[in-house]
Amino acid sequence: MLEAPDELVPTGDLTTTERVAPWRQITNVTVRKRVQYVDGAPNIPVVESSSESLEEMATSAVNEYNDEVLRANDALLLRVNGIMLVNTRSTGFGSMGPRNVGFRPTSRPAVPLSESLSTGLASIRLG
Repeated sequence: MLEAPDELVPTGDLTTTERVAPWRQITNVTVRKRVQYVDGAPNIPVVESSSESLEEMATSAVNEYNDEVLRANDALLLRVNGIMLVNTRSTGFGSMGPRNVGFRPTSRPAVPLSESLSTGLASIRLG
């Protein structure tokens, strides 16, 4: 991942390897990849998801991740600023229109996102 910092890196289908709830799958992979996150920079894993409830899935995954940060007491986990989910197969329609991207910030990042960046990421509707 460090060799290709400007590209998304595919991780493959997680269902067959994780055998746990989807939000826990996201947390497990995010934790496992902690050595790849860049110190002193924002780190936002982008996960392809087939969920039609991206905002809820992102919220569940980040809540699970925040709990893991507290349990593990591992400084490398503090490098993650949030998790973004993208559904490339379908688009959900809610009160604010079509959406296929969900982003939620983590609660204890070592390098906080600026308010404008966090708001901008949360407002992405289509990707």
